[in-house]
This record gives sequence, structure tokens and C-alpha cells, in this order.
Amino acid sequence: MRDGESVNGRRGDEPSHEPERLRDEHVANAPENSATVRGEVVDRGTGAHFGVVLPDGEIVRVHDGIPGELVRVRRDADDPAWGRIEAWDSLSSARREPPCPLAAECGGCHWLSIDESRQQQIRRQRLRTQCAAHGIEINAATTITEIGSPAVTAYRHRARLQIDGALQPPRVGFHGDRNWAIVDAAVCAMFAPPLARAYETLRGLILGAAATDVADLTGAEIVALNGAAGALVYLNPRDRAPAAWPRLGEDWLSRRSDALAGVAVRLPRGDSRPEILGDPAIWGQAPLGMPVAAAARGFVQANLGCAELLALTLAQRVLCVGARPRVLELYAGSGLFGWAMADAGADVRGVEWDAAAVAAAQQLPTPRKGSFLCEVGDSRTASLSDCDVLLTDAPRAGLGTLAQAIVEQGPPCVVLISCFVEALARDLGVLVRAGYVVNEWLLADFYPQTRHTETAVILNRPR
Repeated sequence: MRDGESVNGRRGDEPSHEPERLRDEHVANAPENSATVRGEVVDRGTGAHFGVVLPDGEIVRVHDGIPGELVRVRRDADDPAWGRIEAWDSLSSARREPPCPLAAECGGCHWLSIDESRQQQIRRQRLRTQCAAHGIEINAATTITEIGSPAVTAYRHRARLQIDGALQPPRVGFHGDRNWAIVDAAVCAMFAPPLARAYETLRGLILGAAATDVADLTGAEIVALNGAAGALVYLNPRDRAPAAWPRLGEDWLSRRSDALAGVAVRLPRGDSRPEILGDPAIWGQAPLGMPVAAAARGFVQANLGCAELLALTLAQRVLCVGARPRVLELYAGSGLFGWAMADAGADVRGVEWDAAAVAAAQQLPTPRKGSFLCEVGDSRTASLSDCDVLLTDAPRAGLGTLAQAIVEQGPPCVVLISCFVEALARDLGVLVRAGYVVNEWLLADFYPQTRHTETAVILNRPR
């Protein structure tokens, strides 16, 4: 699909009064007053929320607007950077009924009212804008290979929850939109079946626990894989372990060992209590059957269906480098991308600082064609000279000093993967100015209904 078009062939930013029911719900006929002003919704180029251009040229952020819509907005008296849409004078053809009953209150997904083709169009434009800011032009003739998500709902295999255990009954769910209040959620439309089952189990255990045992629960992260023996749960990932640990975890595992494989916390240095109960890792499959491992407290891609497609696509591209290329994978995690390349015929060495993630990766099956080795190490200081292809899936902050190390050590082919386009553009600017040439852009829809995306860029250094 060309940039600027939506599913029905209109331009994605073209105002529309369809469908009829949405028009009746959104377009108000209330008289204009001095407290509201007319403006057009525009993409600010970053963040989850869009903005409205006021008559004086200033832009205020708003909820539930879609670029191109004409609205009447009232400025927030408490926070002038924000406004409230009071009425719609025209609707985008991309507006649709949100595919989630919690859309009006939950802050987990911000773009539920926008159809998927328009979401992806906005992400493409943001990629162009951010790259242009660092001197990298992605013109209209540039091919951006798009990898769509096999599912646009029910796609997540990992999720972070918010919990208020001090309430009775406790609240278990997600933060609200632009607030810290917890929206209690019995289900989530974005959870894949294994994660939905694990969430139902964990929620039931929390609601059924003694009030004193869960009073200081503030959150949890769940990972559930297809075909795995159970899910992994990480309690209070941003806070200290609950006071009832490890008794709480022992009780949950003994009562629901069929649903939970392992429960983990992170303890302060010197604390002698166990940090992980049950299994330290689980192994399962992505939707098309590629083996996947996950470690307790470790990272695994949330959208395994789309991640699998990206991994297989990158494996095909890497094989074009030469017969049995040597691949160095930094920030390897539990080996999702590296294993796919090894299975296609590459010799892959992964480097990852998290020993638990490395232990999980080492349990993956032997690749059919190439070789796969994952070891504990610091990706920021790894030697880059002995590889044909450097693959990095750096943290959200980007490569940092590693970008300059790449320039100095000069691997012939570099594959950058990032979930944060601003950091990706900054790192690309360093490499391109040093002589690397972008060979291909891949935009993977890892996070439907949100502003986030996953971008992979393949670069070559001319000999």
C-alpha cells in the first residue's frame, strides 16, 4: 500500500463522515463558544498522543484525535500543554470502533481508534522524519519492506501488569490513559491465548490471597509461550520483593503448578532468600514453530508472531553475504534472532550480559545447518573484528559508545534492530557519516494499536 492511503483507498488524512454511527457519536452540533477553538489534528512526530494546531500556531496535545481531523478543542486549565476535544467537525476515514472494551479508560494502547493501515503509515512517516533530523534521507522512492503482524489483537506473549494489593479486593490491570490510576482488567484483548490463560491464573491467585500477603504487590510481568509447561511470573519488577516472599511464590506454585512454571523477584545484595522459585526458564515455540526460550526476569519479544517473521527475513538477507557467514549478535537475549540465522546456515556467536538469558538460549535445539553459541559478556566492549555480519538489538537508549566502536572496527555488514526510532536514527547518523550505506529498511509491526514499532536496518561498508 502506498504512503497516504488507507484501506478504502482514500488518503489516510482525508476528513470523512463515515461510518454513519461514528459520525453521529463524534460530530457534535453544539454552538461554538469562547472556551473552544477550531483546529486540525496533526502528528507531532513522537509520543503516543497527537496534537491540535491552534489559530495562533501553537500545538496542544489531545486524546483520541487522528491526524487530519478538524475538531473543536478546549484547553486544559490545569495543564495548558493539553487540550480536550469537545466536538469533531470532520472524522478521518481511518477512524474505527476500538477493538477493546477498555479503550476509553486503559492507557495500555493509545491508537485503538485508528485502523492498522493508518497506524503503519504514521510510523513510516515518523521513521522518515527522525532519520531526516540526523541527515538520512528516506525519499519516496526508497523501499521500506513491511512485515505485518500475523494478528492485530491477541498477539502478546509478554506483558507487564500494574497491581494495587493494598486495596480490597486488589486491583490488577494497567495504568489509565495519562494517569497512574489502575484500570482493573479481567481480560486484555491483546493477550495471546497462552498469556491470557496465565493472566487469568495469576489474577485469581492475587484476588484469592490473604490481604497481608499481597498488600505490597505493585506489579508483575508475565511471559507465556506456545507449548511451554507453564508461564514465568516476575513480581514487583520495579520495586523490592513483596514482604511475603518466598512464601507467596511457594504457595502459588504448589496450587497452580500446571499454569505457572516459575515465580521470581529481585532481592537486594546480601539477601539470602531465593530469587527464583520453580523453573528459571521456559522453552516453547513461536506461532510458525521456531523454538523460543525465555528466562525468569529476562526479555523476550512480546509479539512472537511478528518477531519470528522478522527473524526469518533477516536470516535470508544474512545468507546473501556469503557461504556460512560469521555473525556476531550483541544484546542477544535468549537468542531469538541469532538462532534463526544459525538455523539458516550461519555461524552465530551471541553476547548477552544476563546469565539467566544465556542459560535459556543454550537450551535451544541444535540448528539444522549452521552453529549457535551464546555466552555471557558485555556487548558494549565486545571485539567486532572477527565477523562478517554484526547484529545488534540494543536497549531502548540505543548503541551509545558502541556506535563509534562499529565505525572504528568496521564489520562489513551491520544489522541494527530497534524499538525506538529516535535512538535508531541517531545511531544510523553516526554509521552513515562514517561511510556505511543503508541497503534495506524493514519495518515490523510488533506492537499493533500502539505508537511503537520495530525497525531493522541493514547496512554495508563499501570495500
